[in-house]
Amino acid sequence: MLERSINARHAKAVFFTKDNDVDIYIEDSSEGAQKLFEILLQKEFGDRAKISKVFPIGPRGDVIEKCRQNQDNSGRKRIYIIDCDLDILLGTPLPPLKMLYRLPYYCIENALIDEGAILEFLFEEDSTRGILNLSAMLEFIEWKKHLESELYKLFIYYAIAKKHRPELETVGFKVNQLTGDDTGFLSKSKVEQRIQQIKDKLMEILTSDEIQIEYVEINNRTQKIGSVIDCISGKDYILPLLKKKIKKIITLSSSTAVLKNRLAIKVTGRMAGIDALI
Repeated sequence: MLERSINARHAKAVFFTKDNDVDIYIEDSSEGAQKLFEILLQKEFGDRAKISKVFPIGPRGDVIEKCRQNQDNSGRKRIYIIDCDLDILLGTPLPPLKMLYRLPYYCIENALIDEGAILEFLFEEDSTRGILNLSAMLEFIEWKKHLESELYKLFIYYAIAKKHRPELETVGFKVNQLTGDDTGFLSKSKVEQRIQQIKDKLMEILTSDEIQIEYVEINNRTQKIGSVIDCISGKDYILPLLKKKIKKIITLSSSTAVLKNRLAIKVTGRMAGIDALI
């Protein structure tokens, strides 16, 4: 039954051949995910390809398996997109499949963490204050550095846990449990406590030295990525904190899905290399 459901979702593309130059399949089926991808992909491809609709298949494993089953690249162009998730920290190699594209950051929401796009959104929503005033209130650079300082270390331990204790809750642990107020900043003590909880669980099967060796290896590898904020979940950690910051500046009436779409309209493309697949 599950396989039939996956096949049915995959087959939907046949009904939209006139609307799409490329059939694009994603794993994210949450509210607004399709539209978010459609906005960003159409901006990415521009006049090179028309993208009117994308097709959620289900979990990452299902997307990869459908890609594996459809390696014949004759006929219509297809792209299968998966999140990077904690693989970005672990350095997990991408399966050697044609038409498979892995986002160059944790998840699609990371593409939205753009100061210019956020300020433009605030400027549209605020009836009196100018960009300079809003920028000072947003304090984006300070906030971003704070998140990198507090969450990057935590996510390295989440990655080590995924490798050695995959049964442990990691990113599913709500970021609201790591805040002390509604400012969009984190509680340093709560983050340190969460890190210690993960370390304690890891030390049931690993020594302190083994954990430290893996930590250093991950840190050395990911420092080459550029902005380490790309290694932190945009969907589950960064965006909820961003919403808190926005609410301290304006009255936010938009849902999370609408906020994502409005930011997506404003950001520049951040899907390096995907156009090579068409």
